[in-house]
Amino acid sequence: MPGHAVVVVDPGRYPVAGGLAAVREGSAWRVVAVTIDRDGVLGGYSVNPAREVPIDGRDAAEVAAVVAALF
Repeated sequence: MPGHAVVVVDPGRYPVAGGLAAVREGSAWRVVAVTIDRDGVLGGYSVNPAREVPIDGRDAAEVAAVVAALF
């Protein structure tokens, strides 16, 4: 996704596999692609920087589903 994209999130929706999620990291938010690993654990992945972010077990206030992106 381009750096100038505007991301719309719904804090009331929990992310699902195959979608995008916004995950709080400290005072910032990171947008990640959501997947399920072989053990059934929901996780998020970003490419730049390459990072794996666990989503299962996080507080609902720290994760939100991305519902739209404007380019």
